[in-house]
Amino acid sequence: MNPENKKIEPNEGSFVINESETDKESKKSVSWNIGSKEEQEIGKDPENPKSVFIESLDISSEEPQQEEKEEEEDESHGFAPTNYELMAQFDPSTLREVTKVKDIQPIRACAFNHDGDYFVLGTNSKTLKVCSLHNIVDGLIYNEQQGREQFIDIVFEMNNVHYGSVYCVDWSNSGQQIASGSNDKSIKVIYAPDFLTLQETNSETVIYSNGRYLTGEGDLPELQERLLTGHEGTVRTVLFHPVDERVLMSGGIADASLKL
Repeated sequence: MNPENKKIEPNEGSFVINESETDKESKKSVSWNIGSKEEQEIGKDPENPKSVFIESLDISSEEPQQEEKEEEEDESHGFAPTNYELMAQFDPSTLREVTKVKDIQPIRACAFNHDGDYFVLGTNSKTLKVCSLHNIVDGLIYNEQQGREQFIDIVFEMNNVHYGSVYCVDWSNSGQQIASGSNDKSIKVIYAPDFLTLQETNSETVIYSNGRYLTGEGDLPELQERLLTGHEGTVRTVLFHPVDERVLMSGGIADASLKL
């Protein structure tokens, strides 16, 4: 501060950062007085103030705006659309059949695993089939332009799962359990093996029936299953809890009930 409103000139005790004439219009200087303890009071020794002149940084006003614009662009790249927005943009005319899988009897139910690279089918032939989408994904990415045939790889097949047709299936969120319901009024829970390992170590479908493997190579895993009863008619739906897979919901026809 300069109580007498006098222009402060640098003296021998001052430190000055000079600026060129062309920069004076775009740059400002700020200063403050420093001195001995006796000179720290306002108005002391006005004839010989000790001042430091510091040249302010010349930052263009356009640069922060540019940075903000870049940050907005980065945020827009990381934006994930909601399911509603995806459905609003969906065009059914773009759908096309890539490939299909068949069974000797009607296929009544299917469910993906949590990662979406495998799915399980339940059929009227009392069978569960675990299929891989790896070839489809790889084919769409790498081979589509080469005209190679796309196919679904049936990795694992479990025959005679029920005494009747399989009406519903579900795959637990952890991927470790598969549940199926049937018109034999029962539910079967299977503790799933590592299907990726089965796929990598076997060139053909691994078939399991009535407690033993009919086909397969290498060290095949022990398969565990559990039978649940209690419905009075066909079990039409089964559903694992999304967090605690020890909780299984099921619904039947004849008793018109939902069991947990």
